[in-house]
Amino acid sequence: MPRFLILGAAVALIAAACGSAAVSDPVASTTTVAAAVTTTVATDHVEGDNDGDHDNAGSTETPDRSVEVLMNEFSFDVNPVEVTAGETVEFVVTNTGVVEHEFRVSNQERVDEHLESGHDDHDEGSGAAESDHEEVEDYVLLLEAGETGSIVVTFPEDTSLFTDVVCLLPGHYEAGMQADVEYSA
Repeated sequence: MPRFLILGAAVALIAAACGSAAVSDPVASTTTVAAAVTTTVATDHVEGDNDGDHDNAGSTETPDRSVEVLMNEFSFDVNPVEVTAGETVEFVVTNTGVVEHEFRVSNQERVDEHLESGHDDHDEGSGAAESDHEEVEDYVLLLEAGETGSIVVTFPEDTSLFTDVVCLLPGHYEAGMQADVEYSA
């Protein structure tokens, strides 16, 4: 019986030591995340098809430019996202947070539909809404903590189709994870 008590005490001490080290040394955690960010590339978490001829990897056009975006709990470091109608932009997105996030190019109508569904369509990759002109789906890049990925988005001449960048994982948008898309002339 004393062996079990000693073993139990040892496990409790080790658990307490591990827990206190993680809390008292936030720099070590940050360094680990930063190392993961630079070594992990994710490009296979893309959902979305804008005009039927994309293969779930965003636009197939050559980008006019590249924009780096950092996302965390619960914001994007770029707001507004400045684009030109007709422009093709490659977004290189890094999740510097500690939980999964998504980079979703959408508009308020589709965001509202998604929220009204109670996030039910999240795993289906839908996000589609019918507009007066055509059926449009969001561009979506889903990244685990520490991952970096890219998505190529062509912004159409109809500037009402893509007006927001959001994370629609449950609770994230509600916590303020949103950026405006601003079109320049």
